[in-house]
Amino acid sequence: MRFTVAILAEKALDLLNTKPLLYHYAEGSVINSTSSSPGDAKLDDVLFLLDNSSGGHPYQGCSARHCIYIASASEAENGQLPVCEKDRSLVVLPPSVRLGRLKNALQKTFSIYNSWSENLLEIIQQGENWFALVEEGHRILQNPIVIYSKSMRVLAYTANDGPDEPLWVDTVHAGVARVDSERQAADLMRYLAESEQHDLPFRYEGEGMSVPFYSAPVRIGNELYGMVNTLEFRHPITAGFLDLQRAFAAYVSIQMKQSVSADTGSENAPRQLLIDLLGGNITSTEHLETRLIAAGWHPMSIFCLVCFHSALPFLSLEQWRSTCERLGALFPNAICCLTGETAPHICMVVSGSTTIPPQAVLDRTEHFCQMNYLRAGVSETYYNLLDTPRYYWQAEAAIELETGLLCSYESLHFRHMV
Repeated sequence: MRFTVAILAEKALDLLNTKPLLYHYAEGSVINSTSSSPGDAKLDDVLFLLDNSSGGHPYQGCSARHCIYIASASEAENGQLPVCEKDRSLVVLPPSVRLGRLKNALQKTFSIYNSWSENLLEIIQQGENWFALVEEGHRILQNPIVIYSKSMRVLAYTANDGPDEPLWVDTVHAGVARVDSERQAADLMRYLAESEQHDLPFRYEGEGMSVPFYSAPVRIGNELYGMVNTLEFRHPITAGFLDLQRAFAAYVSIQMKQSVSADTGSENAPRQLLIDLLGGNITSTEHLETRLIAAGWHPMSIFCLVCFHSALPFLSLEQWRSTCERLGALFPNAICCLTGETAPHICMVVSGSTTIPPQAVLDRTEHFCQMNYLRAGVSETYYNLLDTPRYYWQAEAAIELETGLLCSYESLHFRHMV
């Protein structure tokens, strides 16, 4: 973990139960406890400044570009403070603070946050769930936290800490950002656009929330994968808090790297979109439009749903996942997901601008079934993605009541009418 001056100074002075009389935290300034990379300072540099009693300002003796000058109140009164350079931090202490106690507080601060960093890494390495990561993050941040995927699915939140506001309660319980009006949809799209533009935590006042929140984008490389949001609820948001939130978001990105195959990353957002459609978690046109943008899926106007079941008695979960990935590659204009806990099967929605499914799609589907020992049920065409659950049951009924590899609900329905 990289320690900024704001993190160190705020926690050390908090341990001393005091506040600085004057401070300036250089943006991006980093203090390392053991080693120093070019441009960063070590804790030794901070202690050197504390011990320096020679003439002139201790700034002159610090070789690191980023360092912290801790001054006494008497220096401030006598006008002896150096100019606050952009990449140098300044903290003025009240007269009651002894430098020896401050040294101990700085050392203890390193110990606290190093332990926190180790705990977060251990949770990730042991494969514990998202809620364990959030609870450990909350132990230090001490404000309500919610982690979103890029598709605005709630991955975890502080179950025992949060405002009693309808939007917060509805969102965390539903497991997805709620959008019940055009204003909320526009607000959510604006928030996603800002998340794409920011690298550092930023303040956002969401539609329908009386409490502002600070959002830290979670990136893997340059790609946005999610967001860590904290509410300004129990404790004030400070420069040190935002640096800690940014550090926590870095650990969340590590967890997301390991969880991409479990539908938490942005490349799996279309798959998660279909899961949420089937589960009834998307109930309005505004919400659907927002999720389509987040998922990066731009479907045409006509849809058809296909369900795939195995003709073999036993198929491992890993085999199902592999089959689902191959289906996605075979039908680039479709989204598919693995569903069903007790009897896994694949659900796929194909979109087009003309008759769906065209014969070419049916031929490819039948050939895929032959090669992979599957049976497929095909729904009637439909025009609104919010109707997906109803057409899912059509595809399931076709498999149950028809024979053969490719079972069409339309032919089944026609035969029953005759």
